[in-house]
Amino acid sequence: MKRSALLFIVAAAVGLPLPAQEVGGSEDEYDACLALGRKADAGELTVALALEVLGGDREAAARTVSAILRHEWQELPDQLFDGLDRDPRAARRFLDELAVAPRPAARAWVRRQSAPRAGRSYDHRLLALAARSEPLDRAEARLLLESLEHEAPADGFYRACAYLSAKLADGLIGRIHALLLEERVEVGALAPMLDRLSRRGTKSLLGLAVTLPPPVAYLLLRHVVERRPEQAYERVDAALDGRVPLDPAWLAFAADRIDRPARVARVLQVMRDADDEADRELAFEALLQAGALDAEGLEVAMATGSTARVRRVIARAANAIPPAFVVRWLQSTPEVVEAMAAALVRRPRLEPEVQRALLDLLAEVEVVVGRTPLYLLTAIVHGGDAEALARVWPLVAESPAWRDLLDRLGRREEPFVYELLLDRLQSARAQAPDEDDRARQDAQLDTLRLLLVARGDRRELGELVAHAPSRDAAFVRRCRRYAERLSKEQAAALVRAAFAAEDPEKSEELLEWAAGAQPDATAGALWSFWQAPPADGLFQDDLREVAARLLMRSGRREDLLEQLRAALRAGPLEDALAALPYEALNGMSEPLHATDLRLCAELLLLGPIADPAGEQRMVRRWPDGSFGFPTVQAVANRLRGADEVQAALAFGELVDELSERSEARAISRQRLTVFWRALARRPALQRALGCVTARLWSRTAADAAVSDGGALWLLALDAEQQGDFAAAAQRYEAAARELLRLPLRRSGCRWLLGERDPASGVDPIAALAAAPHRMRLLAARAAEDEAAAAAAAALVREFAGHDEASRATVSGDQERTGR
Repeated sequence: MKRSALLFIVAAAVGLPLPAQEVGGSEDEYDACLALGRKADAGELTVALALEVLGGDREAAARTVSAILRHEWQELPDQLFDGLDRDPRAARRFLDELAVAPRPAARAWVRRQSAPRAGRSYDHRLLALAARSEPLDRAEARLLLESLEHEAPADGFYRACAYLSAKLADGLIGRIHALLLEERVEVGALAPMLDRLSRRGTKSLLGLAVTLPPPVAYLLLRHVVERRPEQAYERVDAALDGRVPLDPAWLAFAADRIDRPARVARVLQVMRDADDEADRELAFEALLQAGALDAEGLEVAMATGSTARVRRVIARAANAIPPAFVVRWLQSTPEVVEAMAAALVRRPRLEPEVQRALLDLLAEVEVVVGRTPLYLLTAIVHGGDAEALARVWPLVAESPAWRDLLDRLGRREEPFVYELLLDRLQSARAQAPDEDDRARQDAQLDTLRLLLVARGDRRELGELVAHAPSRDAAFVRRCRRYAERLSKEQAAALVRAAFAAEDPEKSEELLEWAAGAQPDATAGALWSFWQAPPADGLFQDDLREVAARLLMRSGRREDLLEQLRAALRAGPLEDALAALPYEALNGMSEPLHATDLRLCAELLLLGPIADPAGEQRMVRRWPDGSFGFPTVQAVANRLRGADEVQAALAFGELVDELSERSEARAISRQRLTVFWRALARRPALQRALGCVTARLWSRTAADAAVSDGGALWLLALDAEQQGDFAAAAQRYEAAARELLRLPLRRSGCRWLLGERDPASGVDPIAALAAAPHRMRLLAARAAEDEAAAAAAAALVREFAGHDEASRATVSGDQERTGR
C-alpha cells in the first residue's frame, strides 16, 4: 500500500469493526433473534411468547424482545405486566429498557416493582424507581444508601441517582460520613450521590472530610476537586492563607495554589514541624510540584539525607534548583552526579559556579577513565559560555554523538555561537585532512555549513548543495528546513541527484527540497518524469508518488487531475496511478472548492463503476461495512472540513446522474456504509452527505452482510427534510426495526444516531422509536387534523423517553389543544 494511502487510513479511522455475529452469541441465537423479529412483523409475537423469552436463558433473545416491547408496542397490556410480576428475571430485563427510556404506560407497574418483596434485590427496586421517572422521596433516597451496604452499585443505583434532589442528597451527608468513617462504603460507589449535592452540601462534606482515615479523605477530596474545583480550591486557599487550619489532607491538592511567599512559608512549616512523616512528605511533594523549593526549603527537605528525594527534585525541578545545590549534587554519588548533569539541559544557561564544576568534573573524569561522559558534554554545549565551548570543542568533534551535540549548539542564539561555528569551519578547512578520519571530518564540515546557512550566512550554500546528495536522508531533511532559498541551477542539480540516488528516502528529500525552493523551475523535470519514467529506474513507484505530490502543488495540478478523471472513467486505475487519488486529496486547499467537492464525489462513486471486480474484492475483504475501503476513508477524511450545503450539492449532482445508470449497481453497500461511518466525527456533514448518497441504496445490490438500518434512517431523514412526512414515517419505522432490535446492532449504531445521555435530555434510541409518530404529528398539523395530531402527540410522549428534542415537538400541539 502506498504511504499516502496508509496515512489517510490512519487519519480517517473511526473505530474497530463490529463483531461479525451481531448478537454476540451462537448462530442459533442469532437466528432466534431474527425469528422473533419476523414474528413481531407478522403480529405473532404474543404476550405469552414475549414472557417466555424474557424469562428464558437466551440473553440476546430476551433483550430483543425487550426492545420490541419498549420501542414498538403502542399498548402494553395488563396481561404482560401480570406475567412480569410472576417472573423476576423477565421483569428485571424489561426494567433494564425502561430505566433508560421510560414508558408512561408502564408507570403503574414499575411503581409496584419498586416495593420490597422477598427475593427482590435492591438493584431491581432501584431500576424500577428509575423507570418510574419521578423524583425520589426521602425514604427512597435512604434506600440508595442502604443498597450500598448490602450490594455493589449496579445499573439500578446509577440510574436512580439521577432522580435524587440536591435537598435530599444534602440530608444524607451525616449518614455518608458515618459509612465512610467506618469504611463500609467506598468513595467511588458514592460518586453519583455526591454529584447531586448542593453547594452548601458540598461545603459541609468538605468540613467533615478531614476527620476520615487519610486514604478515604484523599479519595473524597479528589472527587470534589475533580467535580467542583471552585469549591475545593476555596477551602484550599483558606487553609493556605491561615483562615482555617491547614490540614495535611489538603496538601495533596495545594500545589497549584502555592503562589506567594506566605503560602510557601506555611507549607514549609508543615514540612519542618509535622509529627507524622506522611504529613511532611505531603508538604514536600506540594512544594516540589509547585516549583517553590528555594534554598531554605531544600535544606529542610534534604535534612533526611534521602537520595530519593534528591533525584525527585532533579527530575522535576532542575531549572529551579539554586546553583549552590547544583554544585553540591555534582559532587555527590555517581548516580546523583549523572542525574544532575543530564538535567542541566533544562536550565536556560549555566551559572559560572555550575559551569566551573562541570569543567572540573569533565577534566577529572577524562584523566581518570580516559573517556568523556556524554551527559557532561551535553550540559556544557547546551548552556556553556564561549570560553567553555572553546575548551570542550575537541571533545565534541571526537564524540560519537557529535551530530546531536552540534545540532544542540546550532539551536543557541547567542552571537558568540555564530563566531565559534565560523571559526571552527575556517580552521578545519585550513587543516590537512586526516585520511583515516576524512569521512567524519567532511560530514562535520557540512554540518557546520548547514548551521551557518541556518543563521543566514549563505556563503557556504553552494558547497552545502553540492555535498548534500552524498549525505543521508536525515541531513537532507535538515537542509530542506534551513536552506529554503535556492537558485534555479541549485534546484535543478538536486533534482538530477534525486533521480540518480539509490536511497528512495533521500531521493524524496532531495526532490522536496528542490521543489519547495523552486516549484516552477522543477515542475518541468517532474512532469517529464511523471509522464515517462525510465524503464530501469530504481524505486520508480516511490518516486512517482513523490512526483505526484509535488506536481499537485505546482502549475501542473490541473493536468494531473484531468489524468485522474480520465482514468476513473476509463476503468481500473493502473498501478502507476494508484497513488494519484490520495495525492489529489492531499493537495486540496481549505476550504474545498466546488471542483474539489465534485472530485471527492467521483472518487467515492465512480471507482466501483469503472472497476466492479475490484469493488467485489474489497467487499470480500471487508464484508460488514464497518471498516476498510482506503479511498473511501481518504475521501471522508478530506471532507471533514467541508461546508455541508456545498458538499451536498456537489454529491447530489453526481448522485442524480448515477441514479439513471444501471452501472450504479456496482457500488457496494459496504462502500456507502464505510463512508457514512467515516464521517461520524462531523454529524451534520454525515447527515447531509448521507441523505444524498443513501438515494443510491435501492440501486445497489442487496447484501445480507450489511444492515439496511443506516440507509433507511438517512432516507427517512431526507424525506423529513423534504416535507414528505408519510414516507419519512414508514422509513423511520423500518429503520427502527433494523437498528433497535438486535442488541449489538443497537449499540453499534452509535456512529449514526449518536450517544445516549438521557440525564442530559439526549436519547437517540428513544427518539428513533418516537420518530414515526412525530412524523404523523407533523403531517396532521399540516393537514389541520386536530384529532390525528392529538393521537400522534400522545404516542410521541409515550415513546420519546427522556429525549427533549422529540418531546419538544409535542409542545406546540399541547399549546394549541390546551393539554
